[in-house]
Amino acid sequence: MRLSRTVPRPFGTPTASGEGAWRFALGYGVLRLILVLQYLRAWRHVPDARRAIKPYLYAHSVSGALWLISAVVPYPAGYWLWGLGIALEFAAPPVAGKGGADAPLHMEHLPERFALFVILVLGESVTAVVTGLQVSKWDRGSVLAALPAFIIAVALWWMYFDISGAAAKRRLQREGPQSRFDVHDRFLFAHLPLAGGLVAIGVGLEHAITDTAGEASSTGTRWTLIAGLVLYLSAAWALQALTDHWRSGMLWPGLAIPAVVGTGYLVSGTLVLVLLALILVTGVIIGLARRETGDLPTAEV
Repeated sequence: MRLSRTVPRPFGTPTASGEGAWRFALGYGVLRLILVLQYLRAWRHVPDARRAIKPYLYAHSVSGALWLISAVVPYPAGYWLWGLGIALEFAAPPVAGKGGADAPLHMEHLPERFALFVILVLGESVTAVVTGLQVSKWDRGSVLAALPAFIIAVALWWMYFDISGAAAKRRLQREGPQSRFDVHDRFLFAHLPLAGGLVAIGVGLEHAITDTAGEASSTGTRWTLIAGLVLYLSAAWALQALTDHWRSGMLWPGLAIPAVVGTGYLVSGTLVLVLLALILVTGVIIGLARRETGDLPTAEV
C-alpha cells in the first residue's frame, strides 16, 4: 500500500476547487461561527473592547453565513460568496481603526501567536522536501535537489525568528500598546504576504525536487518558488522596517529581492535551488552580524 493512502487528509481541503467544494465551505463556515462565539464571549467579559469588537463581530457573522450558504449553491457561483465573505473579513480591521476603536493589546501574546502561525506554515516547506523525495523515490537527482531545498527552509526560519521577526517584536515592546494604528497594524498585515510567500515556496520546493524525475514543468516551478521568495522577502523587509524605517532593510533583505529574481532568469534546474540557498544563507549571516553589532536591535521571539 502506498504511504500517501494512509495519511489522513484535511477535511474538504484537497477538493476545495472540485466536487468537494461544499465540504470545504461547510467547514470554513462553521469555523467562522465558532469565532463569532468567541467574539461574543469577549464582548461580554471585556467591555472596554466592545467598540473594537463590533466590526469583527459583524464581518465574521455575515462571512460565516455566506460560506454556509455557498455549501448549497451551485459552483462556480458559490465561489463568489467565498470572495465576498473574505472581503468582509479583510474590511473589518481598517473599519475598526478608522472608527477610533481600541482595545488592550497583550504585548507577549501578539508576536507569540504570529510566530506560532509562521512556524506552522514554515513546516509545510519541510514537509514539501520530504514529499518531493517520496514522490521521486529518492533517486540521486531528487536527493541533490532536496539538500539546498532544506537549507532554504532553514534559512527562512532563521530570518524570521532571529532577524526580521525579532526586530519587529523589539519595536512592539518599545512602543507598548499605545500606537496600535501604526506599528501594530503594520506588524499584523505584513504577515499576510509573508504567509502567502511561504505557501508558494513550499509548493515550489516540492515540485523542484520532483522536476528532477521529469514530472513537472521546471519553468512554472521555478517562478512559483521565485514569486514566493519575493513575497516573503518583501514582508520580512516590512517587518524589519518597523525598527528604523525602510533603510533598515536596504542591505538585507532588500538586495536579496533582485538577486532572487535574477537567479530565476539566468539559471534553471537544481542550480536554482543551490544559488537561492546561497543567497539566503548570505542574508542570514548579514542579519546575524548586524544583530551582534547592535546595528539591528532584536528581541527573542
